[in-house]
Amino acid sequence: MKRKNKIVLLAHCILNQNSVIKGWARARGAFPTVIEFLLREGIGIVQLPCPEQRFLGLQRPPMTVEEYDTLDYRNHCQKLLNGLMEELLNYREHGLELVGVIGIGNSPSCCPNQGIFFIELQQQLEDNGFQINVISLPPDHQEDEMNENFISNLSQLKSR
Repeated sequence: MKRKNKIVLLAHCILNQNSVIKGWARARGAFPTVIEFLLREGIGIVQLPCPEQRFLGLQRPPMTVEEYDTLDYRNHCQKLLNGLMEELLNYREHGLELVGVIGIGNSPSCCPNQGIFFIELQQQLEDNGFQINVISLPPDHQEDEMNENFISNLSQLKSR
């Protein structure tokens, strides 16, 4: 069996920069440094939904954490996470390990410990007994660069 039995959760726009606000993309499609690392290490990828795109669409204006911090948006985020938790529990039940979560620095939704969606995600992971290693793609990281601190943080995923 070739499975490595390790998975990581990725903020949606790490795999799809087409989902970010027009003019804010930092890669043509996906971030190669992240994808190449995960492929090389044999870590499976679970793409999180883009809560902002699903809530307000591609035409959405730039908004702050405070503007997204509403009961409607939090309920929206929790609904998006319901199916994900079922999927993750099933993975765990069958021997797969969630080795990390990779978010986007300065995102009002997907910044670890600050973005509304990630706050809800981290709480649900904790409530379900997942030990998580959360990494943030730096807000200034571009498609074609090698940020040594970020690469070092990614390397922690393979040693789990």
